[in-house]
Amino acid sequence: MSRTRKEQCTRRQRFERLQHTGRVMIGDWVRFYNRQRLHRALSTRAPAEACALDA
Repeated sequence: MSRTRKEQCTRRQRFERLQHTGRVMIGDWVRFYNRQRLHRALSTRAPAEACALDA
């Protein structure tokens, strides 16, 4: 059985939206991890806070 072209396009669009959503979520997590998360090496401060105090 072969799928119709419409079904193939619909599945592809859903997959592409899912990929985009995944990229956005990973980007958000990386930004949090690198900018907002408290770091022991910075005396349990967030990097943004540590940079503001150093400036």
